[in-house]
Amino acid sequence: MLLTFSAMLAFAVIHSLTATPGWKAFVARRVGQRNYEGLYRLLYNLFSAVLILPITAYAFLSGEVLISIPPWLDTVMAILQVLGLLGGAMALLQIDVWRFAGVRQAAAWLRGNQLPLPDEALKTDGMFGIVRHPLYFFALVILWTTFPLTDRLFVYNLMATLYFVIGARFEERRMLREYGERYRTYCDRVPAFIPFSRMFTRPLTDT
Repeated sequence: MLLTFSAMLAFAVIHSLTATPGWKAFVARRVGQRNYEGLYRLLYNLFSAVLILPITAYAFLSGEVLISIPPWLDTVMAILQVLGLLGGAMALLQIDVWRFAGVRQAAAWLRGNQLPLPDEALKTDGMFGIVRHPLYFFALVILWTTFPLTDRLFVYNLMATLYFVIGARFEERRMLREYGERYRTYCDRVPAFIPFSRMFTRPLTDT
């Protein structure tokens, strides 16, 4: 458990620091604004994947079982996981996945096209009309319906949940800067994490 906790904490710190405006500005000064705009997002995602994949494998592959469930309930959890995968896939289809991954920026950099790319439109319909952070929500559905629940997996899930909530707070701060009152109105209408609830219906930066 301690190793999982330490690894997840280290990932959270590194992942957060390399996403801060100060760090990004430093990188842009060192490599040039165009190189930063074209390559940083892709390299950031690849670096994050290299960090998180071994931790995920360690958490999922073994550990002391804390909670096991009967076969019939295991089937229910499997159905919820499928729904989580489908919901996450539908949310991904609503955004520019290639831009999200950083591939579109890298392609523009290679072709000599204009950077940075134009701002994306604010998404408020579909899965984003149910919760403001559907990718986080459906990822948590998948994580917390994975059984048997081991000590490693419990710590991994708990740390991931905390990181998603904290990360969403910083993300909403950025969204408020970019979209202003439009985003605040959206927050008043759509909850952050729990569908069809009145919890977190204000921007997380107000809490």
